[in-house]
Amino acid sequence: MPRAPSLQFDKNAVTMAVWVKALGGEDDWILYDGEGGRSGYALVHDDRAGRDSFGISFWNETGTRHNILGDGSHRHPMKEWHYVVGVLDGNKMRKYVDGKLENEADFVGKIRKNSVHPVHIARYGFAGGYFVNGVLDEVTLNAKALSDNEIAKNFKAKGLEVGPKGKLPTVWAQIKGINGLTP
Repeated sequence: MPRAPSLQFDKNAVTMAVWVKALGGEDDWILYDGEGGRSGYALVHDDRAGRDSFGISFWNETGTRHNILGDGSHRHPMKEWHYVVGVLDGNKMRKYVDGKLENEADFVGKIRKNSVHPVHIARYGFAGGYFVNGVLDEVTLNAKALSDNEIAKNFKAKGLEVGPKGKLPTVWAQIKGINGLTP
């Protein structure tokens, strides 16, 4: 997505969320703001060593990256849909999967603004070869730190009422051979 003022967060109040059907791979960058060392936030999936975990990152204005990465203690079956949410709320980061809080960690400083580079969906913007091996739906970014209740409510919601038949992502998924999807 091209850089826009609405994607530059002035406060440490950010929520990034997405439905993910991971099919494997390591270092799958689902949502990434920036290029290399000039980043603000990211949401990733990693299947190295069978961990099958999701992670979030937020960078502060000095360039320090703060992470909540998977350690294998929370496994999520691949080829199934999962609702993944990363929240920055003041000096705390929280990671949720399927409406439940999995991890939280401290964040020091103010979120870094990326005023130059685009927000990348389904790829890492700095280097080639880091594309998501899977399917994404309902990617959202909010300039608000959603609460536990709001995240649980979003997880239980029906979502967007869009029929997938004949839509570009579904047709592309069939071309790529992703199981269970037909145009």
